[in-house]
Amino acid sequence: MNIPIKKSLSRRFSVIISTVVTLFVLAAASLLVLDNVKIFERSLEDRLTLAFNLVEKTLPSAIWNLDQELLDDVVEALFVDNAMAYVQILGNDKVLAAKTHPDFSAETRETLQDASRFLFRSAAVFFRGDKIGGIEIAIFKKRGQEALIHRILIILSLTFLLICAIVLSSFMITKRYLTRPLSAFIQSAGLIADGELGAELDAEQHLEVSQDEIGVLAEVFRQMVAYLKNMTTLATRISMGDLEVEIVPKSKNDVLGNAFQNMTLYLKAIAGAASAIADGDLRQNIQAQSDADILGTAFQKMAYLRRTVSQVVRGSEQLDQASEELKNMSLGMTTDMEHNSHQISVIASHSQQFNALMRDAASATAGSLSKIRAIADNSTKIASVATDAMNIASKASQSLTQLETRSVEIQAFIKVITEIAQQTNLLALNASIEAARAGELGKGFSVVANEVKELARGTARAVEDITQRVEAIHATNKGVSSAIMQLFQIIQDIHHLSTITAETIEDYALATNQIAHSVTDAAENSGETTQAIADVEIVSQHIVERANFMHQAAQTLTELAEELHRLVAQFQI
Repeated sequence: MNIPIKKSLSRRFSVIISTVVTLFVLAAASLLVLDNVKIFERSLEDRLTLAFNLVEKTLPSAIWNLDQELLDDVVEALFVDNAMAYVQILGNDKVLAAKTHPDFSAETRETLQDASRFLFRSAAVFFRGDKIGGIEIAIFKKRGQEALIHRILIILSLTFLLICAIVLSSFMITKRYLTRPLSAFIQSAGLIADGELGAELDAEQHLEVSQDEIGVLAEVFRQMVAYLKNMTTLATRISMGDLEVEIVPKSKNDVLGNAFQNMTLYLKAIAGAASAIADGDLRQNIQAQSDADILGTAFQKMAYLRRTVSQVVRGSEQLDQASEELKNMSLGMTTDMEHNSHQISVIASHSQQFNALMRDAASATAGSLSKIRAIADNSTKIASVATDAMNIASKASQSLTQLETRSVEIQAFIKVITEIAQQTNLLALNASIEAARAGELGKGFSVVANEVKELARGTARAVEDITQRVEAIHATNKGVSSAIMQLFQIIQDIHHLSTITAETIEDYALATNQIAHSVTDAAENSGETTQAIADVEIVSQHIVERANFMHQAAQTLTELAEELHRLVAQFQI
């Protein structure tokens, strides 16, 4: 991420420092200039006072004695000061000595009153208490002002040089100790914001120079990058299906580490349960982590499927037992009917033994009728068991349909999580942009936003891995549903065969009952014996055929019961 720096921190810091120092220096220079102005004004006053002190000691005697040479010497002595503009010594209202500066030659006496140009003073001269004359002195202010201006220019020049040196020094210092380390932070943080956790910051090099806040920040930043790289490596291994990765949080306050550890443990439990269910072990019990844990709630629904399959197992065992009994009964009935047929043949060929054989046939027919009734009862039980098995299989199919619906809801929930992770990523990006706009105040928030963004990406990858595992569970449910449908089809076949068997047994019972009546009529009415024997022989042949068909149906029912038992034996309940 390359965000342009619109306002340099070092420039602003340098400007602030330079402004403060400049204001301070300018204030000091202003005070110094004002002090020099005051000194200049006091200097002119002092020079004028000194001149009057000089003439007060020498003029009285010189004026009294009219010592012109001394008067001229006094005037010349006063003009030693190059600022002196005008000197005039008066005695008895006449000028005894006077001198003017060449620049003052064109001036008039009235201009001496201009306080902006001259400092003028006059005084009377007394000798022994009597006024004998006076003196007038004027000094150029311009001469002193030129010196003052020269001194002020020197002060301002030194002030300007000092300000330039301070500005340059502040810029170099901020660039060396603030801008360069922060630029390294910005570059590394930008790479991390782009997802390049390979970016490193040479914190040790800065720590060798100073142990200030930036140096400590560099070390903390390096530790944070190392932590994020480690968590990214672990998240990558988890997304590749390596649930054996060991995640150890750095502390109890390590929110990211604890979240990854809990997610790994939960995914291990889910994966183990899914593998066991795929192998047919329906005894798995996954506790939901919360009310919003759709995946754990869906696995808890396996308890209902386990009960349903358990009922199917018990029904298959009862069906296996009943089919075996039906097979044995049909075999016994076939044997009895073959015996009856043999007896009828003997009756046909040996009519002289008709009465005795008819009694035997009646007895055998009565026994067959008793067995037929037992078979009919068992067939009814088999049909009832088959009906119960069909109901159980239907419930199991409904349970699997509900489980498949839950899987679809889980996928929808995972899609919502993915959208939330994407929205979190977008919010983290916006937060990074706003933090960048905030400048230095937003640096800490930018780092947090980058961590949220990386966490959102890791969450998206983990959600994708969970989606793949949910799809695998969904495929396993489809396999179980297919097996239940096969089981349902087998139970339908069993129910159909049981119905056919019941109908066959009913026909057999009717035929046997007809035989019994025929045998009884034959015994009671010997005149109809021949016709009855013929009828019995025909009926016996039909019964034998029905008995053989029932035996085949019982054999098929036994095979279907064994297949049903084999299918349900795959599940561990």
